[in-house]
Amino acid sequence: HPVDRAQLARLIRRLPRDHFHLFGYGTGLLTAPANVGFQGDFSSWRDSSDLDPATLAAIIAGDRVDLLIDVGGYRASYHCQTLSHRPAPCQVSWLGNAGLPLGPLVDRVLVEGAPPSATPANLWAPGRPNLPS
Repeated sequence: HPVDRAQLARLIRRLPRDHFHLFGYGTGLLTAPANVGFQGDFSSWRDSSDLDPATLAAIIAGDRVDLLIDVGGYRASYHCQTLSHRPAPCQVSWLGNAGLPLGPLVDRVLVEGAPPSATPANLWAPGRPNLPS
C-alpha cells in the first residue's frame, strides 16, 4: 500500500526534538523526489535501498532504536524479513495494517480514529497511556 507521506511527516514534526533522536530508514537518498519532503524531519537518514534485511536489522539495532515504527507493512516482504530479526525492543506497525495479526514481527499496531477506550489491547491509539514495555 502507498505510504501516506504527508501523514507520516505530520507525526514526525509533532515529536519534541529534545526528547527524541529520529532515524529514518528509506529507499533512496533524502534528496530523492520521494523523500525530499522529509528533509529536516529526521535526526539521521539511512538509505536502505542496497541493504539486505539482515544488514538493515543490524544497522537499526546498532543505532539503538527503542521504538521502530514500520509504515511499509506486511505487504512488503523486505519489511517482514527485517522485522523478523527484532532489531528494536518495541516494534509497531502503522498506516493501514490495523486488521492484520501481530504475530512475532510487531508488538502493537498504531491506529488512528478509534477512541482509546474502544481500542483492543493489541492496538495502540494516540492518547492511550499504556506504552508497550
